[in-house]
Amino acid sequence: TITAQRSGSLQVISNRYAGQSALDLYQLRWGIEIFFSHLKKRGLNFEDTHLGKPLRIERLTAVLSVAFTLAYRAGAIGALKKGKPIPRKKHGYRAKSQFRLGLESLIHLLMNHSRDAAQQLRQLFQSCFQPNPKIFVV
Repeated sequence: TITAQRSGSLQVISNRYAGQSALDLYQLRWGIEIFFSHLKKRGLNFEDTHLGKPLRIERLTAVLSVAFTLAYRAGAIGALKKGKPIPRKKHGYRAKSQFRLGLESLIHLLMNHSRDAAQQLRQLFQSCFQPNPKIFVV
């Protein structure tokens, strides 16, 4: 059971895991939940395809996984370059998610047919194969 408090604290109650183990597993699960949320409704619209054949679903999932990784990475790099956090609205949530910032940046690069945009896309692809702990924190 997960309970969020107004104070900003989080209670994780588990009958199988204790302490840090429960928190570590919850963090992994939350990362997967975020991935599928963006895959389905928050930008990549996987469900709108109405695919039914398993092989096509598998292939599209692979392509969308790469797109998610690129968008998330682009958002993280953009946030690091700006040097300040994404502003929060009155309700406490960020104005845009790191994924959304990256997706918008990626769309802009793909729609711009310049050499500079092509170079930036190459660098983005290459950065996905270079681990950076400051970027992939979910």
